[in-house]
Amino acid sequence: SAQAVAAVRGAKTARYPLTAATTGLHLLVAAEQVPAGATRYKVQPPLRHSGHQKALWAALRDGALDAVHSGADVVDGSLKAAGDFFRAAPGTCGEAPAALLPALWARASAEGFGLEDLAVWLAAAPARAFGLDRGSIEVGRPADFCLFDPDAAADAAASDAYRGLPARGVVVSTVVRGRAAYRRGRELPAPFGRACVAGVPEGGK
Repeated sequence: SAQAVAAVRGAKTARYPLTAATTGLHLLVAAEQVPAGATRYKVQPPLRHSGHQKALWAALRDGALDAVHSGADVVDGSLKAAGDFFRAAPGTCGEAPAALLPALWARASAEGFGLEDLAVWLAAAPARAFGLDRGSIEVGRPADFCLFDPDAAADAAASDAYRGLPARGVVVSTVVRGRAAYRRGRELPAPFGRACVAGVPEGGK
């Protein structure tokens, strides 16, 4: 919310060591855009009106917010109780992270941001916050990155939460530790990723 952004900005001005983030859904969907009964948009914290959304974009611009995450709090579709916000469980469907980048890039570019900003929000800042040796492409770092075509026509969003939103670009490939984990339009071996833990080297326990 705008109030939370103001509190974070004040704390940072006072030089408190903190990291603050928001989700793609809160940046892209305002409460007044949610159709009646569309419980796919019931999340925690709840979506706010566009004034709060503008405050989030302003906070990304001035550095009060450091990062953007998928906000994926996955719940089974059967728990969304279509049409009934009181009974529906908060959360998103499992495809939400895959739909984030094209939708975020469409809006961020319209707001005057570049791909470098997205790389910071989605990779460098989270890695720094958690003390991980990732988040940038450098000699000696694990080769974890995605290849993104920012000008390609976006595919249809896999997530109901992002369906119908402006989208731009496609993820062509995802690389994990130097190996292709995803290639658009091609089948690959079973997933082979593993959890990243601060202070634990590659292959550590």
